[in-house]
Amino acid sequence: MFLNKNENAVVHTAIDMFLSDMEAVSDNKPMSENSLENASIIVATVGKSKKTDEWLKQQNVSVKELQNQWEAFKIQVVQREKQPCLVVLGSDDRGTAYGVLELSRIIGVSPWCWWADSTPAKKNTLTLPEGYIKYAAAICAISGYLFLMMKTGDCCHGALRTLNRLQ
Repeated sequence: MFLNKNENAVVHTAIDMFLSDMEAVSDNKPMSENSLENASIIVATVGKSKKTDEWLKQQNVSVKELQNQWEAFKIQVVQREKQPCLVVLGSDDRGTAYGVLELSRIIGVSPWCWWADSTPAKKNTLTLPEGYIKYAAAICAISGYLFLMMKTGDCCHGALRTLNRLQ
C-alpha cells in the first residue's frame, strides 16, 4: 500500500482502521510500499503530491469528477503492465478518508463492528473486477460535524430552536 507521507491525520487514521479491518477479514495486512509502481493499493488526496498526480496522468486515471468537490472520493481498479492496482482518491482529506473506509465496507466490515455488534466474515480472497470504478460525494457540507452534533444532541436542540422561531 502506498500512502503519501504528507497526507492529513484523518487519512492516516482511516488507513489504520482499514488495515485492522483487512486483518480481521483476511488475516493479512497490506505491506507499506514506498513506490507507486510496486504498490497494489494507492491512497492519495488529489493535488497533495505532484509525483502522485503525474503518476495518475500516466495511468490515464481521470480526477475530473473530484475537482471542486467537497468530501468526494473515487475508487478505481487500474490495469498496469505487471499487475492491477486499486486506487483510492479523495477530493480533500475527508474525501480520501471516506474512500478508504468505503473499502472496509466493500470487504464486508460493518461500522457496527466498532461497537462489537457485528463480526465480519472471514474471506480467502478479496478482489474487485477489472475496470471497477466507484465515485461518491458528500450530500451536505461538513457531514462529520453534523454526525457529531446528532450524537451529542446539540443538533436536535438547534433544530427545535429554529422551528420555534419559524412558528
